Amino acid sequence: MCHLPVGVNRLFQKGDYRDGVHIKIEDDRVFADLYVVLQHDVNIRDMSRNIQQAVQRAFSEMVGMEVGRINVHIENIDYPFLEEGIAEKSDIA
Repeated sequence: MCHLPVGVNRLFQKGDYRDGVHIKIEDDRVFADLYVVLQHDVNIRDMSRNIQQAVQRAFSEMVGMEVGRINVHIENIDYPFLEEGIAEKSDIA
């Protein structure tokens, strides 16, 4: 039997992304892990950087705390469901 690392089972679960923000405060600095689902047509690197910058700015300006690190984890990519195309391909396989 193969053992999966902790957290890998999240990749196989669909739908429940409510726990997408984890915040920790150490030595008066904020550390955040953000778990996001992106649309299929966005640039992943650019979107991740935009998210990091927006969250860092929000913590700095709204809360007044120094930011230690903002990690963005891409949980999934949301592709549109193409009913006819998917049905045709699944019939072949």
